[in-house]
Amino acid sequence: MTSGLFSGLLGNVVAHPNGTVYGFGAGIIYRFNGTTGITDNEMGNSGITVFPNPSDGYFKVTSAILPISRIEVYNSSGSSVAFRLAPGVVDLTGAPKGIYLVKMYAGTDSYTRKIVVQ
Repeated sequence: MTSGLFSGLLGNVVAHPNGTVYGFGAGIIYRFNGTTGITDNEMGNSGITVFPNPSDGYFKVTSAILPISRIEVYNSSGSSVAFRLAPGVVDLTGAPKGIYLVKMYAGTDSYTRKIVVQ
């Protein structure tokens, strides 16, 4: 867990006897299923949407309920690749194809979603 997809993001990693691995980092709990699956934390009734997904590099972040104050996008190495101070269109057209984590802040809460850039 110290190298690869979440390098630099996870502070603690715990394995459950049923084979599920949990990691905590940047205020988010991740659940890893098997060797390749990642389950996002639930956004519940936040009203936040990230679309389209998959994307050609442009995607939009909106919220019908919560005021989004900041958006950060991280690559698979955990490096920040984009930053935005309000909801709207995020441009990753110059970034390599792959899976990115989009972290959105609303008040004191944060929400994370995966986005696939094709």
